[in-house]
Amino acid sequence: MGVPAIFKLVVYAFVTAIFTSYKEPLGAEEWGRRYTNLVSQSPIDPIPLFLPEHPAARGVYAHNNILQNLTKLGDGLLLFPEDLALDPTETFLYVTNEDGWIKKYYFADAKVENWTYVGGRPLGIALDNAHNVLVCEPIQGQLIQISKDTGAKTILTTEAEGVKFGLIDEVIVASDGLIYFTDATSKYPLATWWYDVLEARPHGRVMVYNPVTKSTKVLIKDLQFANGITLSKSEEHLIFCETTRARVNKHYLKGPKKGKTETFIDNLPGHPDNIHRNKAGDRFYFAMLGNRNALTDFVFQTPILKHLLAWDNKLWGLFSNMPYIARFLEVDEHGKPLRFYEDSTGKITGMITTAVPSDDGHIYIGGLRDNFVGRVKML
Repeated sequence: MGVPAIFKLVVYAFVTAIFTSYKEPLGAEEWGRRYTNLVSQSPIDPIPLFLPEHPAARGVYAHNNILQNLTKLGDGLLLFPEDLALDPTETFLYVTNEDGWIKKYYFADAKVENWTYVGGRPLGIALDNAHNVLVCEPIQGQLIQISKDTGAKTILTTEAEGVKFGLIDEVIVASDGLIYFTDATSKYPLATWWYDVLEARPHGRVMVYNPVTKSTKVLIKDLQFANGITLSKSEEHLIFCETTRARVNKHYLKGPKKGKTETFIDNLPGHPDNIHRNKAGDRFYFAMLGNRNALTDFVFQTPILKHLLAWDNKLWGLFSNMPYIARFLEVDEHGKPLRFYEDSTGKITGMITTAVPSDDGHIYIGGLRDNFVGRVKML
C-alpha cells in the first residue's frame, strides 16, 4: 500500500502554499526560479531514499503498551539518558546525560551520583576489559576513557584516517581489547544530526581503536547514519545499525566471511538506535526512534520536502514532534524478531534510544524525552 491519496493532497497543498504568491498562479518559469532559490538556501543536498514498504502493526509488531508499566528510576535526577551501562556486579548503572555528566544510579538506595563530568553531550557508553568506562562525546568529537577508580579522563582518539569524528555515537569492546565504535556522520554535527538523516547520503563509519598501538582505523565506510553497535558472543561478527535505512547489519571479523557485511534484519518498523546483547549471546535489543509510516517514508523519497524541512527549523520541529511511539525490539542471534516492547502513545516514555538487558530479569531503558531510567520486566 502506497502513500494514502489524502496525504498526497496535503503535501501538494503544502508545497503549493510555499511556492504560490496568492496573487496570481505561478508559471513554470517562476516555479523553477522558486525551487532553485529554495535549493540554494537549503543546508542539505538530499537524494531520494526508497525503503521497503513499512511492516504492518501485526504479529510481533502489533501495538502494545507494555512500557506503560515500567518503573521510573532516578525520576527527575537524570537528564535525557541516551545510553546506559551496567557495572559488572549489577549494583549500579552508568548513565550518559545531556548536561555532560556521567551519573551513577545505585539500585540499593535509589541514589543518583554525579560521577564524572565529560562536557558536551555524552552518548554511547561501555566498559572495557578492566571495567573502565568508555564514552562517545560527539560535540568535542572524542572517544574518552574514564578510570573506574579515580574518574580521571583520557582522550583516546578524535579522528580516523585524517577525518575528524562528526558525530561519534556508540562503542563496544572486544575481549582482545580492541574498541569498535561508530561515527554516525562525518559531515554534520550533533546539533543538526537530522540534516544527515534527511540528506540520506552515506557519511557514516564503523571504526576500530587499538589501545596498544593507539591507532584508529576505518573498518566500514559509506553507511547511512551508523549508530548502535555490539558484538556477537563469539566475537565472530559485529552487529551495527544504519538508522536512516531502518536496518541492522552484520560485519564479519573472523572466519571465511571476514571483512564482509550482510543484512542482519531489514525493514524495521522504526529507525534503530543503540544495540545491546544479553550475556548468553542469544538475544539482541534494538531501541527504535519513532514510527515508520506512509508519511515518514514519503518524506524520505521526496527531496523537495527534505529541503523544506531542513530550510525551516520550525517545519522540522512540527515533523519531529509528531506523537512519539516509545519502542524497542528483541531479536534472536539470527535476527528473527521475538518480542516488541512499546508505549504506543508515548504516555509514559518517548523516543527510547537504549534498552539494556540484565541478569535480574529486567531491561533498563533510556531516552531523549525522559528524566529517568525505565525498568521493565522481560517477557
